[in-house]
Amino acid sequence: AERGIVSPANYNTAAQIVIGGQAEAVDYAVELLKEAGVKRLIELKVSGPFHPAILNPASDKLAEELEPVNFNSFKWELNSNTTAKVMKDSEIKELLTRQVMDPVRFYDSIETMQKLGATRFIEVGPGRVLSGFIKKIDKNAEIANVENLASFEALINQ
Repeated sequence: AERGIVSPANYNTAAQIVIGGQAEAVDYAVELLKEAGVKRLIELKVSGPFHPAILNPASDKLAEELEPVNFNSFKWELNSNTTAKVMKDSEIKELLTRQVMDPVRFYDSIETMQKLGATRFIEVGPGRVLSGFIKKIDKNAEIANVENLASFEALINQ
């Protein structure tokens, strides 16, 4: 019997993948994953389903809203977490629209940035979750965090 839609939402590290979708489908997927021998499953308390395919209507609405917007050309290379590749200026609207419902390819994105020569990463926003993922991907990566004005000033004064 069909139980709804479930799909990957985030590929955080090689050992951590987040799934999302309709509640009954996710519950059933969890049962199947347990039967398959997955060692650790954690329910994430989030305000909504971010990135799974059920957000197609939101993606369509964002595409409409972005239609009249003009973006300047990039001054630096910008990596898309949807494709884990450097974006072209011409792809910005398409990739922002896809980002709503496509999985986040975090560890592939970090790998792409490292191939381009990145050795230092700055997490901007509350918490250090992404920094933890980067440490699991590459224990030698240099990581900084900016959560507020004080931490920003501390970073630039280093």
